[in-house]
Amino acid sequence: MSKVKYAIKVIKKAMYEIENFQTIINEINLLKSLDHPNIMKIYEYFADEQQFYIVSEYCEGGELFDFIQSRGTMNETIIATIFHQIMSALLYCHNHQIIHRDIKPENLLLKQQIESDDSDFDIKLIDFGASL
Repeated sequence: MSKVKYAIKVIKKAMYEIENFQTIINEINLLKSLDHPNIMKIYEYFADEQQFYIVSEYCEGGELFDFIQSRGTMNETIIATIFHQIMSALLYCHNHQIIHRDIKPENLLLKQQIESDDSDFDIKLIDFGASL
């Protein structure tokens, strides 16, 4: 047993028009094809009559937005690390002809909790639904 944690996102089909199902599948397939340390890794997806199930890496640190709000202020090292990782993910996307189009702290997850002024953490870019 590997004890690796995974996340499963459940999307109710009833929340979307049937025409949008292909958009969801396209986003999932796009994310499955990407391999970058600062982009959320999607491992697999499944669907039944009512829902889509997306299996991805687990990010226990939560949204960057919540981290920023809870901290109030951050040192330059943490800010530089965040910026560098976001730019690295975007460069990777652009090199693969992908434009994210919805970069905001809510679409960035922390792989792990950030302790005090520790700069050893990973940011994960998510939500490629508006991508081109």
